[in-house]
Amino acid sequence: MNTLMYFEQIINVALDEEFEESKELRTEFIEAVLYGGSRHRRAIKTNFIFFTEELKTESETLVAIRKHQGKLIALMDKVFSFIPVQYQEDTELPEEQDTVYLLKYLYQSLLSGLHYIERNFTRYIDHDISIPAGERIALSKRAREQLPLIMDTPRMRGIGDVLRDIVTKPLLQLLSDNEEKELVTLRKKTYLEKLMKQLRSFTQTGEVLATVVMEAQLHSLLQRINFNSTAYINYLISVMDDEINEQRSHREKCTKIITQQRTINKYVTEKKIAYDVYQMPLKDILLEWLSCELDCFESMIRLDVMTQSQGHCLN
Repeated sequence: MNTLMYFEQIINVALDEEFEESKELRTEFIEAVLYGGSRHRRAIKTNFIFFTEELKTESETLVAIRKHQGKLIALMDKVFSFIPVQYQEDTELPEEQDTVYLLKYLYQSLLSGLHYIERNFTRYIDHDISIPAGERIALSKRAREQLPLIMDTPRMRGIGDVLRDIVTKPLLQLLSDNEEKELVTLRKKTYLEKLMKQLRSFTQTGEVLATVVMEAQLHSLLQRINFNSTAYINYLISVMDDEINEQRSHREKCTKIITQQRTINKYVTEKKIAYDVYQMPLKDILLEWLSCELDCFESMIRLDVMTQSQGHCLN
């Protein structure tokens, strides 16, 4: 029996049978799973990589890894559903080897296997699969712990309310009590962890400066991690549009747009990362919009020149 089949047998068959009899697992059953002989110890040590020796092509590997990934997550969700709600947020093993201990032990064993294939088979795994329910709760817990450390800082309070709300909304959504919570994919989990890290870095480094300076620093950080949320894109375009409209002449507007283009081009963007992977990168969207605006005002300048030339001819 291979590793995954061993866990499937315990979780899909043995646990179901045990919980049909009682809400608490028998001591004999717990000990049998925890200390059930050499086969179980070998299974734990394999890190769930038994399948790799049989795979010869890229397509075979892709299918096998993703199938394995899906099975691991399904097993984790089932084990997690057995854990009483009051014990779900704390992932540490309790001291007493009781029902909760065994369930968390099985969950952590499966999680170890999932992390293994995520680390070693990154290009094969499904990044758009929903993360296990337990991992979503763990991510929500981290967000709940980090948000006060981000929000209650002079630098975050020093930027505009609208911008602050936009950049923290993805983290606040993790704390929603709505029963129809948005599913968190592996890709989104990775991004939200990076966003938390970058916002913490922004609030902890540097002194409190003028609002415009700190917002420019934050814009640089957000472009670096390609924060291409629709709300942020609309906000940035609105800000740049206001700056353009403050200029009097069409020529001054063109100069302002060119300055904005240069500023955006200076910001470096990390590769293969985005808040919304199905949308154009933030940098490309902004430069495309500015290019259209520049073409428009340059056309107006040419039209003004033509109008003036025609006036001279008539005179």
